[in-house]
Amino acid sequence: MIMTVLTLVTTFKLVKINSIKILVVLIYTIPAFFIFFRSGNVDLVKGLILSIGNGTGALIGSKVQINRGDAIIKVFLIIAVLFMSLKLLGIIRL
Repeated sequence: MIMTVLTLVTTFKLVKINSIKILVVLIYTIPAFFIFFRSGNVDLVKGLILSIGNGTGALIGSKVQINRGDAIIKVFLIIAVLFMSLKLLGIIRL
């Protein structure tokens, strides 16, 4: 959603928008992690597995964006927003 909003309200390229998104997510993720960890709501094994997958996906996505440009990222962004909207409206179940 952050990328969608920044794409609509700025003239930045998607590489810069993605950098801004990563910074914003980092700012609120670190305190949230410590809050949940302190309350015992963090499964470290599952979290590490998810973080490895997330990092791998980010690496692949970055390489695709650098090599193929903004157009391919816009396609994936539109598809993701479309599916998320349909799911939230109860039209599809994933």
